[in-house]
Amino acid sequence: MKSNQIKSKNMMAVQQLKYLPNGGDVDKLYDLIEGTLKPKRFALIVHDKDFDESTSKIAEPHVHIMLSFLNARSISNVAKTLGIQPQQIEKWGGKAANGFAYLVHRTKDSSDKYQYNPIDVSANFDYPKELEIYEQNAKNNAKKIKMTEKLDDLYNGKITREELEDSLTGALYARYKRQIDDIYAKRLTDEAKKFRKKMIDGNVPLIVIWIYGQSGLGKTRLAKKIATDKGNPWFISGSSRDLFQNYNGEHTIILDELRPDDGLTYRDMLRLLDPYGFDMNAPSRYRDKAIAADLIIITSPFTPKEFYDKLFNNTITHFDFIDSFNQLLRRISVIINVNSSDIHREYYDSQTGNLLTDNNSIRANPFAVTNNNFGSPISSEDIYNRIKF
Repeated sequence: MKSNQIKSKNMMAVQQLKYLPNGGDVDKLYDLIEGTLKPKRFALIVHDKDFDESTSKIAEPHVHIMLSFLNARSISNVAKTLGIQPQQIEKWGGKAANGFAYLVHRTKDSSDKYQYNPIDVSANFDYPKELEIYEQNAKNNAKKIKMTEKLDDLYNGKITREELEDSLTGALYARYKRQIDDIYAKRLTDEAKKFRKKMIDGNVPLIVIWIYGQSGLGKTRLAKKIATDKGNPWFISGSSRDLFQNYNGEHTIILDELRPDDGLTYRDMLRLLDPYGFDMNAPSRYRDKAIAADLIIITSPFTPKEFYDKLFNNTITHFDFIDSFNQLLRRISVIINVNSSDIHREYYDSQTGNLLTDNNSIRANPFAVTNNNFGSPISSEDIYNRIKF
């Protein structure tokens, strides 16, 4: 398009002072713009400290004029009014605020140039105040861009959720918490699908270990030792209100002290323990969790059959009663009994349905409280006597 046909609402004019009409009088130039062109907003400044890389010297003094009109104006007509050549005026493609900030080199692309003082700018509006607003918006946008990059890094697994949250202020965390939750949940879902597919492709079943026994005999300590020996990060369930609230994709899961009234339905339990399940999710209070586990350890005061019986005695109206105990049993890889004297493997006799002990599996129990020297408990009298009044 020919220069005399180009129109724009925003434009930047640049001209050396020695080529301006009126002997380069900037004040008269200001009056001409204000009285004749009458733009909505305009500002100008003389640049006399710019470095010319082609000559390695300070460039000739020149004026920058940023013009913003209500309606598109012909560049050639504006040039004629100013008494300069049309090629000295450029259509400003970006936001007008960016052009005004360029006058003092406050834009991102001009930050390496000489920084002029805003008070040297002549404008038909409060230029320093508007520049302050621009710079604050630029900082906010930079924070948004940085936050977007952090969220992308979280999604791509380059940073952990803890690392992201530790880098945020309280205000930023509150602002982006929902996005962090959504992105992290999507990441865990994708990773879980990949992990489960790898297990299925490799014909690797989920291993389920059921450890039962009375409290204080070391069920949880045994479960933690098994999980630790496996060598991967492991997860231990939280309160019975939300067993999987803090699950973060760990490949080993400990459902600790599981009871029939913990809110895990039989149907969910069967799906969770399915040895070749692909799309496996565990119920959680706010959002179901995608499970990526190859080992699940259950500790409970009940045997699997006792657990099953109590589950349906307590939930008679539940439709899951159509699922038999055998569906749970066939998902359990090994049953371990922990008592005060020993730890051993047990199995259900197919004929009688009774639990039998594998006599070759009996090991001394090193985890029971009675077998560990934790020292004598502090008496109530000792505690009271330590209080200073």
